[in-house]
Amino acid sequence: MIAARRRDAKEKAVVDAISALTRQRQPLTVTSVAARAGVSRSYLSRHPTLGPRIRQAAGNPPLHAAPASHVPTSIEATLRHHIRALKTGHQQELARLRDQVRTLQRENARLRGELITTNRAQPCQESPGGQDGPLRVTDTTWAADTRR
Repeated sequence: MIAARRRDAKEKAVVDAISALTRQRQPLTVTSVAARAGVSRSYLSRHPTLGPRIRQAAGNPPLHAAPASHVPTSIEATLRHHIRALKTGHQQELARLRDQVRTLQRENARLRGELITTNRAQPCQESPGGQDGPLRVTDTTWAADTRR
C-alpha cells in the first residue's frame, strides 16, 4: 500500500515535470525530466510507460506553448561584452604577430642575401689536410668554410 502511493507520487511528479518543461519550452530529455521530478534516470528508462512518453513528448512540440521570449540577463550581457573584448584583443594580438612575422621574414631574406653575397666574394676552398671546417651557405648549397 505504501509502495503503491510512492509509485503513484513518482509517476505524478514525472508527468508534472514533463508538463512544466514543455510549458517553459525547456529541453525535454530523460535527464531533465528526472532532475525536475526528483527520480533517477534508470527509473524512467525502466518504466514501461514513462520512458516512451518522454521520448514521444520530446518529438512533439506543444501546440499552445507560449512564445519563447528570452530576455538576456545581466550575466549574459556581461559575458557577451567580455567575449567581444577578448575577441578584439585577440584580433589585435594576431595582427601584431603577423606584422612581426613579416618583419622577421624580410630580415631573414636580407641576411640570406648578405650571406650569399659574402660567399660569392670569397670562393669556397678545400680545407688543408682534407678536414672540413664549419659550414657556410653558398647560393643554395652548403660548403666547408676554410676561413678561421
